[in-house]
Amino acid sequence: MGVAAGEAILVGTWRLVSYIATDTSQQCVAHPLGAAPRGLLIYTADGHMSAQVAGVGSRTGLKDPAEPGTSLDRPLYVGYGGIYEQHGDQVIHRTVLGSLPEVDRADVTRTVEVKGDTLILRAPSAVREWDEVVLTWRRVRETLLAATAT
Repeated sequence: MGVAAGEAILVGTWRLVSYIATDTSQQCVAHPLGAAPRGLLIYTADGHMSAQVAGVGSRTGLKDPAEPGTSLDRPLYVGYGGIYEQHGDQVIHRTVLGSLPEVDRADVTRTVEVKGDTLILRAPSAVREWDEVVLTWRRVRETLLAATAT
C-alpha cells in the first residue's frame, strides 16, 4: 500500500496551529480546545495516519474557553489512527481505533486545502451548536522536540 501522487503533499508531520468551530447562522467562532490547542497529525508514505488534538475547553460547545472570564470545563483529548485516502479536495481517515465513539472504526472525512506549509482541514461539526470545525496545521520541518518547544 502506498499513496497516490496527489496524496504525497500530505505526507509528513503537522503541528496544530488552531482549532475553531463556527456557527454561520450566528456568525460566531468558538475555540473548543481553548486559545492554545496542541496537536500532531502524521501522514506516512505507505498510507497510514495518526491524529491527536488536546486542549482545555468545553465539550458541550456552549462556552468558548478562549474568551476572557470563561470557565474552563476540563482537559480534552481526541485521537485516532488508521489509513487514509485522498480524493480531490477530500481526505478520508479510515480509523482502526479512536478515543471517542465518533472516530473509533469510522470513516472521518475532511476537506483539504494546502497552502505551502499550511494544511487546513474542514469538517461538519459533531456538536449541534456549530456548523463546521476548521483545523489549521503547520508542517513540522525540524525535529519534533524542537517543534513542541515553541
